[in-house]
This record gives sequence, structure tokens and C-alpha cells, in this order.
Amino acid sequence: MSRKEKSLDELYDKALGKPKERSTIHGTSAGQKREVREWKPRHGITCPSAKSLTAAFRDLSSKDANAIRKLCKVADDDPDLEELIDEKHPKTEAYVQQMHSSPYNSRMWRRTVVLHAINNLVDGHGVEPLGPVAMSGPPYEYINMGDTYDTTLIYKKDSDRLSIGNWGDIAERHPEWE
Repeated sequence: MSRKEKSLDELYDKALGKPKERSTIHGTSAGQKREVREWKPRHGITCPSAKSLTAAFRDLSSKDANAIRKLCKVADDDPDLEELIDEKHPKTEAYVQQMHSSPYNSRMWRRTVVLHAINNLVDGHGVEPLGPVAMSGPPYEYINMGDTYDTTLIYKKDSDRLSIGNWGDIAERHPEWE
């Protein structure tokens, strides 16, 4: 690796907080081998604290709040997420088994699996889209707790953040969605 490539890698590492790196070797048409790096952030989904979760959801135990945090933490690590779902979340495992292909190979589908498991932990009524649906999905997804202004968990795609709130306030801020 040249000095210039190394310095660019160091800048990237510094900006993203030392992501995990996975290298694979690919052949070219001339028969030469070249290394391709795939960057994989290690932070997972940003999630509220266990204390905030239990304060917002009175019926949520600290064990379940910590389970939500663990799901968010392993959201970018497909083997760890798959193992966690297999061992601790049977309803979500059944949901995954109904899919035609593994959701663990796609960042978007891993988020879907995490939100499904969280929905079961908070006794929600499903995961719902919020906002206009583009090729990459809606800008927000939330756990349906029954009413527009009930406290819920909202996933914001562009910041990869799970937050406590209600989806009605977000919809009011975006009248152009109607």
C-alpha cells in the first residue's frame, strides 16, 4: 500500500471511528488478482439508554431494554445478529425463516430484522413506514403502539438512529408527505 493510500485510509478510519475491514481477492479479466476492501461500520444503530427506554415504556423490563440495546449494537455484524435472533428472539426467527433469502446479507434487511425483534420486545403492533417510500425505503420507520401520539420507538434511516417519540409529531412537521 502506498503512503498516499495509507494516509487516505487513516483519514477514513478517523472520520468513521475505526470501522471493521473485510478484504476479498477478486480476479480481473487479465488474470491478475486485486484486493477489494469492504468497509463495515462497527457502531450499529444508535439507541437510547436502557434507563430512557424503561422510563418511556413502563411495562418494559430492564432486561428487555438491554436486549433492545444489544440488537442495535449488533445490527451491523451479520453473524452476531443472526446468532442473537436464533437464540433469543423466536418470533423474529420464525419471521426470518419465511423470507425467500437471508436478510443478514443486506444492511437494509438487517434493520428490518432488528426492528421486528424490538417490536416484539415492546409488545407493538408491527413496524410501519413513515414518509415517502423511495427505492431505499421510507426515511423513518416506527413501532406501531396503537395511537398516533403514543410513545414509540422511531428509526431514522439517514442517521441510523432509534429514538423515543411519537410519529404524529414527525408527520406534522412534514405536511408535504400527504
